[in-house]
Amino acid sequence: MSYEDLSTKYSLIGRNRRISNEEFSEKTKGRKGIGKLATLFLSKKYYIVSKKGGIETAWMLDSTNASDSDIPELIRVDINDVSIENKSVWESFESGTLIKSVGVNLSGFAEGKLDSLKMNLANYYLLNNIGAVIEVAYKTKAKQKIEFSKVSKVIGFKNLYAFFQTSEGIVENKLLNAS
Repeated sequence: MSYEDLSTKYSLIGRNRRISNEEFSEKTKGRKGIGKLATLFLSKKYYIVSKKGGIETAWMLDSTNASDSDIPELIRVDINDVSIENKSVWESFESGTLIKSVGVNLSGFAEGKLDSLKMNLANYYLLNNIGAVIEVAYKTKAKQKIEFSKVSKVIGFKNLYAFFQTSEGIVENKLLNAS
C-alpha cells in the first residue's frame, strides 16, 4: 500500500467508501471503520505492514503520548524495525496486510472474549464473498507457541428450545408434541 492508500483509506476512520467517488468494489470486506476502531481500542501503537507486487512497506501509528485532540501521524518505518513473530508465515504470502498491535492489555477481559474473537470477525467481514481468509493467533502465556486458526462463520443448528403461542391454531399441535 502506498502512503496515500494508507492515509486516506485505511487509517482514516469514518470514511464511507461506499459513497465516495471511487467505484463500488465487490471486495468490500467489512463495515465502515470497525477493524480500525478495534485496533485503536486494543493498542495505542500499531504497525501496518503491506506486501504487494514484491514490494513491502511498513508504517507505524503511535498515539501513546497523544492527547484526545491530537491526530496521530502515520509514520513510514524500515521493514526490518518491525519484529514479525511468524516471519515464515508472512513470507509465504505474495501479497497481504499485517497489522501488529503493540502493548495490548487485555486485563479485565474474560477468556471467553478471546475465544469469541473469531466469531466476531466472521460477523463483520464478508469473507466468503471475496474468497479471503483471516487467521487469528493470540497468546495467553509468555512462552506459549503461536498457532493460527481460521476465522469462519458459525451458524447454530439444533438449538431450538421451545415454541410459545398465545393463540390456538398458529402452530399445529403435531409440531408442538414432536420431539
